[in-house]
Amino acid sequence: MMLTYPTTVPGHIARDMNTQVIENWTRKESVAVEPLTSTPTNHLKAAQLFQEAISTGMIHVNQPGIEAIFLADLYRRAGDFSTARQILNQSQTQQLEASLVKVLEYEQDLIQSQDIGYYQIAEALEV
Repeated sequence: MMLTYPTTVPGHIARDMNTQVIENWTRKESVAVEPLTSTPTNHLKAAQLFQEAISTGMIHVNQPGIEAIFLADLYRRAGDFSTARQILNQSQTQQLEASLVKVLEYEQDLIQSQDIGYYQIAEALEV
């Protein structure tokens, strides 16, 4: 898979890509990256890496709430429902676009069901 700047980093982390994506994204380079196996451990690593990238300012997102939804999804897929729920609860204090509210509510339902499956954003918007 070839990723080219300005590819959305969170989406690729959520699809189990490794840290090379972020390193090359910050240098605005393309790189061929092999996907990791989809496991809770890899999702937890991706969540921690993404959270670190946000806190250090490596990732700037102009849409309020999007980082929280990506992070919550990664933690949910890792089976860390408590952390995922906390992240979403904090994001509810922000003013979010209607589409993000739908995704957030969908994510909350998945957390409530303790579902670690993979879902596309389109599925959340169809509900």
